[in-house]
Amino acid sequence: MSVRDRLRNLFRLFLLFTVLVAVALLSAITTIRLTIHGRQENMPKLVGVSFESAQRITSGLGLALKVEDKIYSTQYPVNQIAQQMPPPGTPLKMGQHVHVLVSLGFPQFTVPNMVGGSVRAARINAMQRGLTVGEIAVLPWSGDPDSVVAQDPPAATADVRTPTVNLLISGGETP
Repeated sequence: MSVRDRLRNLFRLFLLFTVLVAVALLSAITTIRLTIHGRQENMPKLVGVSFESAQRITSGLGLALKVEDKIYSTQYPVNQIAQQMPPPGTPLKMGQHVHVLVSLGFPQFTVPNMVGGSVRAARINAMQRGLTVGEIAVLPWSGDPDSVVAQDPPAATADVRTPTVNLLISGGETP
């Protein structure tokens, strides 16, 4: 084999390698571009729609529905979407999360008076009425330690947005 044939074969190999690298780069760029931009959908209006329907709508668009909390609402019946984030019309990519608040319906209770009792009694009282104890803060306070000094929302409140009662607890007098 002459030097000319060897150079020709080497040039062919180099040309083939260059074409393969160019095709691989073009393929990688196209894949990255499709992945980054992807298919976009506009966020539908879910407020006022039942939770089951909202799940079907979002899964049909390739979006994930995530319940952030359940709240009492005078506007929306039980198990309907009361609020959504992002708002309707927002462009979203497939796979993104849609955060919603689900309605518990009209509040059917009043907040009991927990001031003066122990934390344990307050928790039991809240559970019996379908409430949960949220934040508990302990402050130096005159009186019995471990007794409820204040609560939020106050006792006898009927217009409650969430089923949570926050408590302020006495830590006893400071030494």
